[in-house]
Amino acid sequence: MKTTIIALAAMASPLMAQEAAPAAPAAPAPAPEAQAPAVDQAEYAKYQAPARETLNCMKQLMDTLKGVNSKETADAAAPKVKELLATVDKLRAESEGLPEPSEAIQQKLKSEFEGELQGIIGSMMGTFLPLMGNQCYGSQELMQALTPLLGGPEEEAPAPAPAPAPAPAPAAE
Repeated sequence: MKTTIIALAAMASPLMAQEAAPAAPAAPAPAPEAQAPAVDQAEYAKYQAPARETLNCMKQLMDTLKGVNSKETADAAAPKVKELLATVDKLRAESEGLPEPSEAIQQKLKSEFEGELQGIIGSMMGTFLPLMGNQCYGSQELMQALTPLLGGPEEEAPAPAPAPAPAPAPAAE
């Protein structure tokens, strides 16, 4: 399930996923006027819009999954889940197509969205993990819709190697 959390956080925005990178050693704090360099609002909007839309989709996903408490509600939620995850994937692809943002834009994105992203991840822990523990109440439709969060076959652990064949019994003399 840990990979699911990482996948959701990464899907939120490739820009916000940079949080996972090790932090550089702390430098002395710059003078107050140097702490927040001016950010071109038009340039910032290119990064802000997909991040906002992605977080909104993730909130809708968690709200949808909170209502699942039976096979019937799981089956009913599956199409909405599939639609939301397709939208998130499209937004992720669009974000990846953007050039690397400036440090100022990265900092502004972080200050605007970090708390919200943490809240969504917390919501996921309380919603998604119990749902998976209940095997989506037996709904194959919901399990299939959630596949992008669970990882595809290429992300699964390799199958264990077959046990060696037993050694042949010694021949009787």
